[in-house]
Amino acid sequence: MKGKTEALARVVGHPMVSRLCHRVVRCPELTVINYHRVTSETLYDDQVISCDLNTFKWQMAWLAANAAVISGDREVDMIAGAWSPRRQAVLVTFDDGYIDNYEAGRFMMEEHGLPAVFFIATSLIETGVIPHWDRIAYAIKACKASCLNLKGPEGFDWNVPLDDRQVAIKSVLHVYRTLSPGEQSNLASQVEAVAGIAASDSPDRLFMSWYAIDSLKQMGHHIGAHTHSHRNLGAMPEAQQRFEVGESMRILASHLGDSPQLLAYPFGKSGNFTETTKMVCRESGLKGAFSYMGGRNNHFPIPDPFDVKRQAIEPNMSRSLFVARLSSFMPL
Repeated sequence: MKGKTEALARVVGHPMVSRLCHRVVRCPELTVINYHRVTSETLYDDQVISCDLNTFKWQMAWLAANAAVISGDREVDMIAGAWSPRRQAVLVTFDDGYIDNYEAGRFMMEEHGLPAVFFIATSLIETGVIPHWDRIAYAIKACKASCLNLKGPEGFDWNVPLDDRQVAIKSVLHVYRTLSPGEQSNLASQVEAVAGIAASDSPDRLFMSWYAIDSLKQMGHHIGAHTHSHRNLGAMPEAQQRFEVGESMRILASHLGDSPQLLAYPFGKSGNFTETTKMVCRESGLKGAFSYMGGRNNHFPIPDPFDVKRQAIEPNMSRSLFVARLSSFMPL
């Protein structure tokens, strides 16, 4: 299937075909693309790396030359029904607040004048907190054993072989994303205990400072909320969801002067937010929220402002596939 996707991407993403598509197709559409980390390597979770900086630079150069890249403020206007694209528009987003996002955001503005939205998980900023997924990956990578003997969420024995560390990390994190906040915390601590090493042993600084985040805002980027502690909202009671959303908005407003208008759901899959979550976001004063399940937005006003579709930028994505993903002719 991957081979067929790449073959189709080479056709759709060919420069001549791409230019023809943009000239002929005038259907209004919003494609929201998402990055996490922009770096080449990490001691932590490799799955959070979207691409390296050189790849990011050519992707932004392509967007600057070929796409109508909109700002977060324009997205708010779109959600409110005050504006809609005449043709295809692109919104660039970043999740979490990793330190390498600052360099990416500065490059976007200084080289191409392109705006983006940076969704910040406030408990990760200047607190020393390392997120569970990075703790799990760090411990598995550094573990000296050949197998991790864990207790699964239901108490069953779970043996995770470590002959392929990346497969092991993906296996554990796949389970992690389905758990309640308390279970997620317990799993991260258990992996560290069994591996005999913790991410807190690393001197690395993973996340931006408030100064850097404010600098991105001053450049013209939009700062959005990504909850306070980046937990699975869909597994929380309503009161806890209200705290996660409200606390992130309060902290962002206290540091940046403005309350955020947009939010990205942590993990962003169908089970990670509910109708209650949408209600909480709406009643908190947010204008819209983003999921993370792929897809494009091609009806305006956007039918559900609290489920704006986004698609991931993935590592090792070819130039053809990147261009094709931004075309209406490429199925997602």
